[in-house]
Amino acid sequence: MNSVLSPGWRKFFDQHFVTLIKGTLLLASFGLIPSPAHAQSCRTQLQPNEVVLIGDSHTAGPFGRSLERQLEAQGVGVARYAVAGSRALQWANANENRFAQLNISSSCEGRGNSRSAGDVPSALQWREARPRPAAMVFALGTNDAGALCRGSLNANAFADVRRMLDAVPNGTPCLWVGPPQFPTGPVARSCGERYGAYVDALRETVISRCHFLDSRNLRPNATASSCSDGSPLIANAGDDLHFSGQRAEAWATCASSGIQQILAPSADRREAPATNGAIPRRAAPSTSR
Repeated sequence: MNSVLSPGWRKFFDQHFVTLIKGTLLLASFGLIPSPAHAQSCRTQLQPNEVVLIGDSHTAGPFGRSLERQLEAQGVGVARYAVAGSRALQWANANENRFAQLNISSSCEGRGNSRSAGDVPSALQWREARPRPAAMVFALGTNDAGALCRGSLNANAFADVRRMLDAVPNGTPCLWVGPPQFPTGPVARSCGERYGAYVDALRETVISRCHFLDSRNLRPNATASSCSDGSPLIANAGDDLHFSGQRAEAWATCASSGIQQILAPSADRREAPATNGAIPRRAAPSTSR
């Protein structure tokens, strides 16, 4: 068959074909070119005693990576699922296109395994999971603030949160890591003084089923050895929204402590509003789920 390449292009192709192939293989070996494995869906078969961690860009970024690393260093397995920009609205939806409008960075299983957002399972996925999660941890609320804080903070506003909580398997402990303070930046501009009322309403919804870690009340010290005698958690990534470095590490340390508490056999299922970032408790429900 006659070549469709001109003599000049044919000569260039013959001279550089091997070099191009070698370069492609080198890029693939570093993970810079997607391989067939990257096209696979996120893992949904848990290992025994594995915690499911669900969140937004905080969980996809330094906070989530630090939390996963800290828990695994303590012998707690973590399956981390995060989509930047996500809200309870998407996580409580089983539609395969629930994250389609976001199309930002996402991760599943942690460990740097990135997938398209469409591959990330919804929070409803775990209702019938076998083995069931050792715990369910939700780190959400920042992106919902702008959509909800100016409206009526009634039960209907948190219907998606309740759907997520209802999907927690029977007998599985759960923790909701609430959003921190945002004295400046996009959340402050959207919500103003209504932000506090929004987080309070979120907390009251969550404690009907799960523990709630009120990140507004966390005061980690310089070494993160305490979450109650240092400075407030304030975003430091330059956008007045995200966390990096030691501050992300400190937030993760406080959250890790909360997760360890709910994994303890004596932990009940609710949490009263915190004054120092700890996890005080209410009486357990009279009927178990």
